[in-house]
Amino acid sequence: MDIREQYQRPQVGQVVRLDNGQTAAVVTVMQANAVLKMMTEAQAIALATRARARFGHRWREIYYHADVMYPSGQMDTVDPSKVKEVLDPP
Repeated sequence: MDIREQYQRPQVGQVVRLDNGQTAAVVTVMQANAVLKMMTEAQAIALATRARARFGHRWREIYYHADVMYPSGQMDTVDPSKVKEVLDPP
């Protein structure tokens, strides 16, 4: 299995199941380069180091931040480490 299939990037409107069992609707998705641009240099180096250790040299193809909304209306930001599964929209 390709690592990109294992860590599927959700799209806006899809529902994700998180590692804590909750489901949430995806509101926005930012790819790795956009996430890095919003950080200080030190933060970007730390993120890149962690992501490369977890996902390998192609980590930028996999890593993302997604803003999600729970059924309660609460918002959260998640990354591939918190997303267990990408579901079809309800």
